[in-house]
Amino acid sequence: MVFDAEHAAVQKGIDQWTVDYMKKYNKTGKGGAVVYGTYQAYLKACPEVVASHLAIARKENFTLGVKLVRGAYLGSDPRELIHDTKPETDNCYDGIADALVRRSYNDVLRPAKGETEFPDVDVAIAGHNLESVRKTQRIRAKQAENGEDRIELVYAQLQGMADEVSCELVQEGRLAEKKKSELAGAREGKAVDVDVPQAYKYLTWEREKGEMRWVESW
Repeated sequence: MVFDAEHAAVQKGIDQWTVDYMKKYNKTGKGGAVVYGTYQAYLKACPEVVASHLAIARKENFTLGVKLVRGAYLGSDPRELIHDTKPETDNCYDGIADALVRRSYNDVLRPAKGETEFPDVDVAIAGHNLESVRKTQRIRAKQAENGEDRIELVYAQLQGMADEVSCELVQEGRLAEKKKSELAGAREGKAVDVDVPQAYKYLTWEREKGEMRWVESW
């Protein structure tokens, strides 16, 4: 279950609601995140919000579900809340993604006060920026090559948008599956670790009183 981000005026309430559901349904050791919150990297406060939720997840022993997006309310959210330039937004998005994928704090995603350990986290890299997607893929491929543990992660794009990103991910997934099969055969059935990207499309399925409902699909 993915809770979407909304306008800044109501987002704190949505965050609290989402975290409450994560506490209930995302308990560590019970199959990963069921509930995800959406975090908008174009907001200057985004790293601080993610860090505070990571701290809650560690203290209360649940997996934080993160859907990371750039942002959707540039025309309506107060301008002072938003990064001044697109490169600043890109740096924020990529820095948060890097920290989450590696489960290691960095110069963008700094730990909340008193925090040192990184909790369990599942991530949806939800974006239309091909370079950001490729950066995450490179990290994941290197982790697999080194035999490192990896978080649960998927990629997602909106229906009718960034099909070139989605199609590249699907193709990369097919190539990865083929490579995995070939390596397994060459190593006579021994365990082979290859990162296979999973791509989702975010689809509309109903319109009611001017509002759209969404569902994710392969």
